[in-house]
Amino acid sequence: MTDPFNERALHAAINVLRDSVESARMPSGEALASAAADLHAQAADHFARQLRAPARARVAPDRSGEGRVVRVSCDLTDGEAWNLAQFFKRAGFSDFRSLAQNEAEAYAMRDAADRVRSALDDAGYSPR
Repeated sequence: MTDPFNERALHAAINVLRDSVESARMPSGEALASAAADLHAQAADHFARQLRAPARARVAPDRSGEGRVVRVSCDLTDGEAWNLAQFFKRAGFSDFRSLAQNEAEAYAMRDAADRVRSALDDAGYSPR
């Protein structure tokens, strides 16, 4: 679920930015330089894209480890895949624990990393 206040705030920000670009003036009435107008236009476009993003992209993820299955896909060079596989081979529970808020989160992080390690193994990147 999206936060209606955030959506209203984004709409308001977009409107102020676009009004400034169109009038070449800041809300205070001060003249808006060309470079600043370009920045305002880019910011308005960025915020508009945020509003158009799928709702699931704006929702805080379920951190419990339960919930829907998410497929993550990316392109890696041969070297990147190898180095990531090396990282997962060398990372131990203590590494995850040092970065987690608690032990349960550390286990969840380790389990998720193991899924990625397994996918790298399936793709032929399994350093031993």
